[in-house]
Amino acid sequence: MAFAKTVHLGMLSFWEAGRDANACTGALYKCTNVPQSKYEFAKIFAGYTG
Repeated sequence: MAFAKTVHLGMLSFWEAGRDANACTGALYKCTNVPQSKYEFAKIFAGYTG
């Protein structure tokens, strides 16, 4: 996020919001496999305004 703000990136996105969930032990198509709260990446990205 800091880099995007520094260079005034025109677009910032991530792949598949459905995987933006709590870390799980299942297949990677179900979650990010990163310890996080539900929709944490979406909440962080929502704060980016360019």
